[in-house]
Amino acid sequence: MPFFIKSTNHGFMATALGFSAGIMLYVSFVEIFTSKSIQGFERAGFPANKAYQYATLSFFAGMLITWLLDLICHGLIHLQDYLQARKEMREGSVEASKVEGSALSRVTKNSDTDLEMAAACAQSAAAAAETGTEV
Repeated sequence: MPFFIKSTNHGFMATALGFSAGIMLYVSFVEIFTSKSIQGFERAGFPANKAYQYATLSFFAGMLITWLLDLICHGLIHLQDYLQARKEMREGSVEASKVEGSALSRVTKNSDTDLEMAAACAQSAAAAAETGTEV
């Protein structure tokens, strides 16, 4: 295949690698599912049709548990960022959002813009309070 392509086509390479990875995953899962899981249930004394059902149920239950753990882990990470951002906002540390990688810049994509707008409003309110004018 590399001899027929004149230049590096990144789209083609990504597609080919994704396709080959999918085939390898499929072969691995089918091998584990048919030889290990079903045979394990059959050796445990279940009939063949029940062994297949239990193996299928176990496979999808494992997928569900993995998905739930992924949601919980990402939820905890985002919760930590959110709580850190609220703490920084309460302490008045507006400049912390400008530091790359701070919790305030990771909360949302628009957090820097929102925080800059909030800081500008706070500065104008403080300036108005000093001069005695209304905003």
